[in-house]
Amino acid sequence: DDRPSPSRQRPSNKRSSAAPPQSPASSSSNTTIVLHLDVDAFYCQCEERRNPSLATRPFAIGQKHIIVTCNYVARSKGVAKLMLRTTAYQVCPELKIIEGSDLEPYRRDARSIYNAFRGAVQMGLPGG
Repeated sequence: DDRPSPSRQRPSNKRSSAAPPQSPASSSSNTTIVLHLDVDAFYCQCEERRNPSLATRPFAIGQKHIIVTCNYVARSKGVAKLMLRTTAYQVCPELKIIEGSDLEPYRRDARSIYNAFRGAVQMGLPGG
């Protein structure tokens, strides 16, 4: 569907008497900025930071009996999220599966990303 979504309607040629929209810098101090950051294969990226040698081999993060995420090397060999571990080993026998049931290391890394972006946003705002 190529139609623009309601929030992204094409501007019409009709003139409006409404005031033009203000940029965040010129609007009131109550401006809300929403920043959405999607870190693909986040758990894998966390593991690669701890062990850079993983970057060149297929690996996945497993919880219970499934693959919760995998790196791009593993994806190129047919491994996918939510795949059973047994199936993942069938499509990629050299796959390394790292147990990811302990979420605390990922929470620490997520907090670090959040704090970095929060600091960057605050530096860019008036009074920040």
